[in-house]
Amino acid sequence: MLGSEARLNILSGPDAYLYEAKLAPASALTFAAALAVYLLAFLRPDKYVPLYQCAGLKQRFGAFCIDFMLCVSLTAPPLTLIALGIEGLATGQFSLAVERDYRMGHDWIAGNLVAITMIVLLVLFSLPLSKCRRSAGAVICGYAIRSNEPIELRSACGRTLLGFITLCAMIISVPMALQRQDKRMWHDLAFDTRATMVGASAPDSAD
Repeated sequence: MLGSEARLNILSGPDAYLYEAKLAPASALTFAAALAVYLLAFLRPDKYVPLYQCAGLKQRFGAFCIDFMLCVSLTAPPLTLIALGIEGLATGQFSLAVERDYRMGHDWIAGNLVAITMIVLLVLFSLPLSKCRRSAGAVICGYAIRSNEPIELRSACGRTLLGFITLCAMIISVPMALQRQDKRMWHDLAFDTRATMVGASAPDSAD
């Protein structure tokens, strides 16, 4: 699991085994700060004027990095804490740092927690789009993901998954997007979305 302050690793090989779970006290502050930023972006009354100018790929990559770090900061600490709690119940001693080179019967639970982390990460990434909201990264970078039709959470998760694939294949996907006037990526084309720059809406005036 990613995260310097919250770490959960299980490395297993023919001749070696490592179980590592660590949670730094500062991770509580990181989690609280990430939660505040995520909710501020998600719950804010998001009134904006679409400028019908496509967002640049640098802006979209910057937004991805912001959202990725936020989502990791939201998922890693609580799930690592659960793994440490299970370890404490099994051994009778709770510690914020566990490292051992032998297997225990409950290790499979930690393995499932890593899979759960990936699912939670995917949902956190996709939730703003499914609720017609902007992510924190999109707010900071000044653009919005627009769609002609509402996107359900399941479709939003599918778009996010394809977005990760698009990022991994950026040596192919980026040149293809740069050839398009609208700069749409694979996941935009597959789910009929577009990233457009936005401006602040004018305040309402009473006549």
